[in-house]
Amino acid sequence: METMTPTLVQFERLMSDSKAFRTAAMRLEQDAQHVPSGQAKIGRWSSRTVWESLKAASHFNFQIAFELGLKACLVACNGSYPPIHKLRVLYCHLPKASQEALDDRFYESVRPHRIPVEGFIHERFDPPPPQEDIPIRTLDDCLEFLDDKAHLELKRFEWERLNNKEWVYVIHNLEGLIVFLRKLEAFSRDTWEARDTNEP
Repeated sequence: METMTPTLVQFERLMSDSKAFRTAAMRLEQDAQHVPSGQAKIGRWSSRTVWESLKAASHFNFQIAFELGLKACLVACNGSYPPIHKLRVLYCHLPKASQEALDDRFYESVRPHRIPVEGFIHERFDPPPPQEDIPIRTLDDCLEFLDDKAHLELKRFEWERLNNKEWVYVIHNLEGLIVFLRKLEAFSRDTWEARDTNEP
């Protein structure tokens, strides 16, 4: 598979853009947490519609931040990254020691927080059979969920998916995962600086 080999400037851009998308996701999440539950009106929209829109936007920004963060980490570890978007595939390209270090940081980040997953479907349709419980306890669980269930790359087309009578999944609170993204950024920075120091 062809790989992208960034320069220092490009590494810094990956880091900076990841942080910008993470910050946007965090602010949208904060707004979503303050939306009243139920069907109260916010302007012309129901509070549930506003919440779903904010969650779609926060998850989309979160996915971009996660992807760019993993690519920055790959640059720091390997000097390059594959031009793909699946988070689990990017993670699998990391050295084993780096995977283990990130697994530990993930556990530290999410342990104080619950990561409940919520599925919903447009109310005018009869819902399909309920989905089985989706536990997120490890980084691998999280990556599998984000790639295979949440389909974050499609969040910009949220209503098309709803009209197709599909379950839409969101993580009820991204707080612990956003903490992990900060740790991912710090790990990438430390790895890059150590690599730069060790180069002749």
